[in-house]
Amino acid sequence: MPNTQKNTAPSPADTSKATSNDAARRIVFISHSNPQDNDFTTWLAARLASARYEVWSDVTKLIGGEVFWKDIEEAIRLHTLKFVSLAITRSDTVRNA
Repeated sequence: MPNTQKNTAPSPADTSKATSNDAARRIVFISHSNPQDNDFTTWLAARLASARYEVWSDVTKLIGGEVFWKDIEEAIRLHTLKFVSLAITRSDTVRNA
């Protein structure tokens, strides 16, 4: 019986395209919504950087007073390989009503 399976290996053009795209996506992006998470974000970014990851977070990359949404969107859309979203619950700030 003849083999009817298709060759699924990417063509050299497809491989180079994927490789260049993967090279552009090199950042671990850390997102958080609460300024109280800045210390943990800084700690996590330092740990990831010491493990040789390139890290992007607002507390490590942004300077006060700049227009930042364009920078954030570009970092996420073009350069992010992994996205970490922090959602930290603080029992010391929860009050019984």
